[in-house]
Amino acid sequence: MSPALLRSLFILPLLLVTAHSQFFLPHPLFGGSGDHEDSSGGLRIPGLTITQPQDGAFAGIGFGMFSAALKSDYKGAWELVSLDSGANAMHVNLLPNNKVIMYDATAFRMSTLKLPNGECIPYNDDRGNPNQDCWCHAVEFNIDTAAIRPLKVKFDPWCSSGGLAVDGTLVSTGGWLSGTRTVRYMGTCQNCNLKEYQTALADARWYATQATLADGRFILVGGRRSYSYDDGNVFIFANNRSVLLNPQTNNIIREFPVLEGGSRNYPASGMSALLPIKLHVQNAKVITVEVMICGGAKPEAYGLAQTGTFMPALQDCNRLQITTPGAQWRKETMPTPRVMGDMLNLPNGDLLILNGAKVGTAAWYSADQPNLSPVVYSPQKPRNQRFIELNPTTIPRLYHSTSAVLPDGKILVGGSNPNAGYNLTAKYPTEMRIEKFSPPYLDPALAMHRPKILVESSQATLEYGKSFSLQFQLITEILLERTNIEVTMYAPPFTTHGYSMNQRLLNLATVNVNQVLLTSQEIEVMAPPTSAVAPPGYYLIFVVYRGVPSEGMWAQIK
Repeated sequence: MSPALLRSLFILPLLLVTAHSQFFLPHPLFGGSGDHEDSSGGLRIPGLTITQPQDGAFAGIGFGMFSAALKSDYKGAWELVSLDSGANAMHVNLLPNNKVIMYDATAFRMSTLKLPNGECIPYNDDRGNPNQDCWCHAVEFNIDTAAIRPLKVKFDPWCSSGGLAVDGTLVSTGGWLSGTRTVRYMGTCQNCNLKEYQTALADARWYATQATLADGRFILVGGRRSYSYDDGNVFIFANNRSVLLNPQTNNIIREFPVLEGGSRNYPASGMSALLPIKLHVQNAKVITVEVMICGGAKPEAYGLAQTGTFMPALQDCNRLQITTPGAQWRKETMPTPRVMGDMLNLPNGDLLILNGAKVGTAAWYSADQPNLSPVVYSPQKPRNQRFIELNPTTIPRLYHSTSAVLPDGKILVGGSNPNAGYNLTAKYPTEMRIEKFSPPYLDPALAMHRPKILVESSQATLEYGKSFSLQFQLITEILLERTNIEVTMYAPPFTTHGYSMNQRLLNLATVNVNQVLLTSQEIEVMAPPTSAVAPPGYYLIFVVYRGVPSEGMWAQIK
């Protein structure tokens, strides 16, 4: 395969609504410029040279390959942080101001929180009669205090897509009925509210996916899982088939092997993610890109669910190196079956699988046996040692549940509503409680091994292809063994319906590590070589010591 095949990696999920894609440029006031240039000329891998550092400097090592990885039997812990989110957390995105935007559909015309100051939004009901909606369908959630601030949304964002613009503004697109062509903006100012433009999209979008490209624009594609490469080609996965598409000519460049065993798209919703992208290998001709798709359901499962018969969900996970010619799917088995779960990249390079059900499918009333136990997957461990089942929650998270990685390394978990409306007394009710989950690396016994980034002494504005430095403290190892430390860079995704759009984790190339003071060190790493690998915008930077990540520091690259 051409070594140039690596641009703007993303995934497109859910239900196929339209077969064409649409490019969308955020308004200049919200981070879109339309003239973003990649000064390095794009990721031309054959010419990508990172000089081997001298004087004892070293290249980073892969996840799970530390010379002395820390061990823990800790299976994680759950904490309830809010009894009522106000609006069901069907869609979530973490912003660089450490607030999470959560919103639901407006179609139900109900929630548990009224709009402030007695405000109501006029609308016409199904019979054309004028009515008023006085309920709040979107909130800003403070991840530190759990305080919620009601937001006003007028045009229905049900099953919409989204992502962060270069300046950290949430840009949400599409939705249902009045919202299908709507673009919404939510900034990071203290009292920002949603700004909506009802007819901004050229085509209606529902169950679409929005991905950030190398120039800061968004591409919208209806209902497919997709990753793209360095030359702008797009990897598209739907149910069990995948292709490489040239979006400029609409030509199929190649077909990948069929993924046998069942379906992975809505309503047989599986989970998908990019494995961590390792940038630490010096003089690499190709940056390896690998996708993983897990769970789902048999094609007949949805029809049977409508009769009350719930088939077991799929129990397989499948990996494919899409940059390797002739690559085949490699199948593994999860501890339990799972449909409509979430899959998140953790800051230490592991993946977390959570939420969903063991039987049935997505959609209203179509699943049973909630899968309460998260699973951590370590991609670099030997086969048959990669999955570890963790401590269960007590709250079922089925259709319309969500999750998000937080700067402190915890996982925010919310949502779940398999009901056509708000039903707080159903077997699986409209879930308003918000939890946080602490993964195994937050074992209290490992607290002394956790690095602390000294934000004031670290660079938070990055340039492509240039090195930057972070200062950090690590009390457990004053004379740091250099092969025990690495830096990762995480793009906070927009999550809905079991898929996290724009999510990626980069393992950065280490240039040097120096002792600054007796109690602090400085690590110099290379920023991603081009915007093809890391589209412009905000990322969370983590220093990881033997698998234990620091709290994340916000940084912007553009």
